[in-house]
Amino acid sequence: IQTVALSPSATGITVVQNDGSTIGSDGTGQNRNYWADAARAPLPSTPPDAWCGAAVALRAEYLEAVGLLAPEFFLSYEDTDLSWRGTQAGWRYLFVPDAVVAHRHSAITGRGSALTDTLQTRNRLLMLARNAPLGPLARAAIRAELSALNQFRRAIGNRRPGAWPDFSLAIRRLRGLVGAARLLPWALRSRRAISRAITGAG
Repeated sequence: IQTVALSPSATGITVVQNDGSTIGSDGTGQNRNYWADAARAPLPSTPPDAWCGAAVALRAEYLEAVGLLAPEFFLSYEDTDLSWRGTQAGWRYLFVPDAVVAHRHSAITGRGSALTDTLQTRNRLLMLARNAPLGPLARAAIRAELSALNQFRRAIGNRRPGAWPDFSLAIRRLRGLVGAARLLPWALRSRRAISRAITGAG
């Protein structure tokens, strides 16, 4: 069951944080109706690809069959990973608009913080390594590397005369890539275990 996660905006209007999520071809999770006015946001007409961990109710049978959240992710994409595993195992998700959860988005880490950016880069790649076909995984890894290189290039191009370039965003992306590389052996081992479990269930 998918519930609605709401966040109060700076203007005082209650806005939608998540009406369920979609998963793009590059593995990026997208919140449906993100930051739309909760009083006017259109109700999604299709089931979500994934659910938000801040607002979900799962059957015990689901967790017994699919497993729990992987602690290796820590903070980002752990819910999308478990959603994807559930979909692969044949489960489907429902959006329930009358079930409302108040949720302050990124209240602890902060939106756009260094920790958030680093973990989102790292964990998106790990999620793909565990669940996606190898083609999308390879394309996402290449795009992530090019994005990090592009951030270095932009920092040099945008620097003020006489000032040192601001490489902070580029370093965040690079740290995310390094973190993903370190955990890649775990992701590939668990990928095989996930595949065996789905094959056995079928």
